[in-house]
Amino acid sequence: METVFQNNGLYCLLALLVGAIVAFVFSVVLCLLSYFQHWTAKEMLHLAMVIKLVHIPGYLLIFFWGLLCAVTIFTIGFSFVLAILDGISIGMTGLIGAFGVQKACRTGQLSWKEGLLHGILQFVFCADVVSIVALYLKIKNGQKC
Repeated sequence: METVFQNNGLYCLLALLVGAIVAFVFSVVLCLLSYFQHWTAKEMLHLAMVIKLVHIPGYLLIFFWGLLCAVTIFTIGFSFVLAILDGISIGMTGLIGAFGVQKACRTGQLSWKEGLLHGILQFVFCADVVSIVALYLKIKNGQKC
């Protein structure tokens, strides 16, 4: 904290905000690339699944860190900031997952009714991972949902 942020917590928050903005921009760019390069629904769902599975250790670390910070009144603010950062992260990965679900709906591999359900689940903590893995396996095996 002393060497990197000169003992100023606002610099740390600014670094987190800049990182979140950069990650959001990359998520949007990834969706645009998949659209213009005509990726299949299977490719997009696979990418979303890998991203969500790789994030699991980070979510667990943030969750346990937030629990530790919630123990005392002096550090409970950190718990709220960590919860917000978790929400931002779920939103970014949800965007990629929802884009894959939309591609599956457009190609007829998924009905619009189920697409709406799975699209919403992409933004729900824990349900997003279950949904994306199930969808990828169905699309990969060629089953029509």
